[in-house]
Amino acid sequence: MTKINFFVIIFPNSAMKVIEKLKIIEDYHQEKNLSKVAKKYNIHPSTLSRWMNRLENQPEDFFIKRWNRPEPEIEEKVMMLKENKPDLTLNRAKKMLEDMGIKISIKGIYSIWQRYGLVRRPVDDPFSHFGPQTPETKRVLEYAQYWLKRDNSTPRLKMIAKIINRLQSYPIGYDEVLKEIPERFLSLRRRLDKLYINF
Repeated sequence: MTKINFFVIIFPNSAMKVIEKLKIIEDYHQEKNLSKVAKKYNIHPSTLSRWMNRLENQPEDFFIKRWNRPEPEIEEKVMMLKENKPDLTLNRAKKMLEDMGIKISIKGIYSIWQRYGLVRRPVDDPFSHFGPQTPETKRVLEYAQYWLKRDNSTPRLKMIAKIINRLQSYPIGYDEVLKEIPERFLSLRRRLDKLYINF
């Protein structure tokens, strides 16, 4: 018996990948007809309009899902616990955070550490400063690669850099993206990543 994902049937756009949304937006920029492009891809024109608005005004929110995350200040505290005590266990970290008045699950702690590249280090290079690739970093870097092939104007490079700078860690295997972005647009952390790549 075939398993059917009713969520995808009822909400087909929610399952659409970011790269597919970008292709639809690019199609709109070529076609210049919102309703025609929306009809072509079987989406509502207001959905397409919302995607374009989010991409232009809040590009980092287009790729980085923050709906189920603690505030950035709390993420920073969770990250710093592991950074300062590399041998810290998840249970001990949970206890320390509770003592600070921060309630967060073990899975939440692990997710934060993973985004910052503090767990699951590469086996062949455990001291590498590059973190593992997460779904979030994959989405962001697919976006960067997509636009770098099509438009490497200064405003586009600034937008790509703004989004890449928000990544907690930079994964292995996307060297060409950092090499194409001028250092003046990169955060200190991304500049260090670029320096490491160049040597």
